[in-house]
Amino acid sequence: SHTSDTYDSFLMWMFMGQISWMLSCTYRQILAYPAHIILGFFTSIKLGEDFVDMVYTSSKGSGRMMRVKPSMKALEVALAYGIEIHTNTRVTKINSDRVVNGVVYDSVVIATEASAVKHILDSELYNDVFSKILYQPSSIYLHTDSALMPALESDWKAFNVCQSKHHDMCMLSAWLNKYYPNSKFSKNLFQTWNPHQLPKKSSIMKVVHFTRVVHTEYSIKIIDNIASIQGENDIYYAGAYTTKGMGLLEQAAISGKNVAILIGK
Repeated sequence: SHTSDTYDSFLMWMFMGQISWMLSCTYRQILAYPAHIILGFFTSIKLGEDFVDMVYTSSKGSGRMMRVKPSMKALEVALAYGIEIHTNTRVTKINSDRVVNGVVYDSVVIATEASAVKHILDSELYNDVFSKILYQPSSIYLHTDSALMPALESDWKAFNVCQSKHHDMCMLSAWLNKYYPNSKFSKNLFQTWNPHQLPKKSSIMKVVHFTRVVHTEYSIKIIDNIASIQGENDIYYAGAYTTKGMGLLEQAAISGKNVAILIGK
């Protein structure tokens, strides 16, 4: 739905809905976002040059949407080849000795959300800059309830954005049957971010809660502060919040690459 007194124009209202799900944040947080971050993102995706084809899955499209092939599992195996990995192990109280579960490491990379750093580092090493990073809580439902989709099935797309003046964020429902056209689902399957109404309980297959970094006018200073402590005591920090950009997975990957370069030096 649209209300003319919410924002200056229908185009602005539509823009707010698209950015809301991209940034996983509220309309008010969007208005406070540094313009150079959003404009930089639009420049990078070349808005206006087959942008729709980049976002939506289409049998007639040019195939510009990037997907990991053959699978995420294959990527995990390739990245982990020859590496000894320990999981389900709580890591706490790392200090300048860099001892983790009795093993002394040359370098430690803390690749967590900023809010978790204080639970991993020894209090004497913890820098208060991590407490200044803002997050917006979100949730995603995997379900089969078509009530969260457009009323007419003929209007269903791979991505479906719903806006309402009664909610401070949009709702995004991905129609997974359309998004993964080569997969065979026994029924229509949906993934909804920030549902404006909960799916029927019997339709819910999984619920995931997460947080997303929110940038403000102070973000550049925070990022610079984190950069200034990278490598102190051979401890490094990786995550979307440590580098400039939209706070997407791409920024998380870039942050990891940047840390690898620092360690290599």
